[in-house]
Amino acid sequence: MYLRELTVGCLGGGTGLPSLLGGLKNNPWLHVNAVVTMFDSGGSSGQLRDELGVLPPGDV
Repeated sequence: MYLRELTVGCLGGGTGLPSLLGGLKNNPWLHVNAVVTMFDSGGSSGQLRDELGVLPPGDV
């Protein structure tokens, strides 16, 4: 059986994306691309973004 390499694109942020990528990275048949979002809508990260104009530190 011939298996070709598959390309997978993942979009996300927070704690879900690293968990997903951790599971996919060891598969020899996958080429994984990821786009990490830099958005936080609330909490202390949202305050830092609004008051200091910085990216949410939890997403970096």
